[in-house]
Amino acid sequence: MMNKTLRLLIVDDSEDDATLMLWTLKREGYNCISKVVDQEEEFRKALQEGVWDIVICDYSLPRFNGIKALQILKEKGLDIPFILVSGVIGEETAVDALKAGAWDFVLKDRLTRLAPVVERSLREAEHKRKLKEDEELLRKAYRDLETIFKAIGYPTMILDTNYRILDANRVVTMITGLEKEELVGQYCYKVFYSGGISNSSPPLNCPMRELLSNGGRDNAQGEVEWKVGYFIVNCTPVFDDRGEIEKVIHVATDITERKEWENERKATIKRTRDVLIAFVNAMASAVEKRDPYTFGHQRRVAKLAQAIAESMDFPRDMVDGIYLAGLVHDIGKISVPSEILSKPSTLTEIEFQLIKTHPGVGWDILKNIDFPWPIARIILEHHERIDGSGYPNGIKGEEILIEARILAVADVVEAMVSHRSYRPALGIEEALLHIMTHSGSLYDPRVVDACVKLFREGRFHFD
Repeated sequence: MMNKTLRLLIVDDSEDDATLMLWTLKREGYNCISKVVDQEEEFRKALQEGVWDIVICDYSLPRFNGIKALQILKEKGLDIPFILVSGVIGEETAVDALKAGAWDFVLKDRLTRLAPVVERSLREAEHKRKLKEDEELLRKAYRDLETIFKAIGYPTMILDTNYRILDANRVVTMITGLEKEELVGQYCYKVFYSGGISNSSPPLNCPMRELLSNGGRDNAQGEVEWKVGYFIVNCTPVFDDRGEIEKVIHVATDITERKEWENERKATIKRTRDVLIAFVNAMASAVEKRDPYTFGHQRRVAKLAQAIAESMDFPRDMVDGIYLAGLVHDIGKISVPSEILSKPSTLTEIEFQLIKTHPGVGWDILKNIDFPWPIARIILEHHERIDGSGYPNGIKGEEILIEARILAVADVVEAMVSHRSYRPALGIEEALLHIMTHSGSLYDPRVVDACVKLFREGRFHFD
């Protein structure tokens, strides 16, 4: 990749940010021929006058934005890799941008990802370009298939509309170990998919199924698992004089190595999460053993917070983060003397002020651990209140993380229904009455409604 020339169009109103992106790419061996624009007119002119390998665009500009830039690329029919950069971009916004046609996105405070994203985008663009060229070649010259098959380095076949193999190139014979004469006349799904001759029809994810169902209006592409590995299969129809599908050309790309890497990456992520969960559980146990009256409190709060988040239809990953934060939300109490935690009478003002330090202590303990969730911040804010009367920072409303607002409700409900050294358990009805009374002032109304419904409908109860 060293000294690879890159024709780069940057859409950004910050000269410093553009310079930093260019420096990041140069450091990774790219020789950038670049232009920086920040207005729609300049962007259109740059696309008209220049040939670009890639476009890097800030998501939000004063008079322009990334979504509009994507629309302009589509209008011009330009299939240029398009990468969004942003200081802050939410998950929903990022998904919408990818659906709109962005190839990837990079946060400005994580520009170390820029070079790998650019490299992958260029590689995928080159791959798409080659596939497009191959498919165009096949459409124009399918009558001379023997010559074409010798030139294509991908497994390529021609099938009839009953999935029978009419012709296959040398790559197909190499990966199957069968001569072309042995392949011709066979059903493709009996040759390539596990199960062999016992297969009675192609699998549901077979792209040719889609092609035949839409009458060949659009080419079909799908990721499939053959007996010899993983492939992306592109299906292109060949029409007869009546405009009906006569044959289908299959061009496959071997992605076995990439798929194996993805599977290993998923396994690594799972192992990492398992270690983090074990670590969190160990911390939770260490805190709870200091006060017999609150033993199990963090786990019960975590389960209720998890149930609330699930009932509010939050993403699975976010629910997991809320649960883990609940397990250690009182970790900061490790700095509070045990005799204060288990004191059987009312706390003095000084003692209560000491108790109120535990969210900040929890933040200090966890802030430098690279969790995939905002665990430290959730813990810091779980005693903040909607009206700003909470602690430690007195923030209010939407300033408080939604995860922390959920944890706040779960925390107070569990505390009220449990026995404490200074009072007996108050019961679930009194706990629910408390959060309903203070809904909108102390607690998020949406969270309160979700919590109350869980108990009223019998979908949750404490062990």
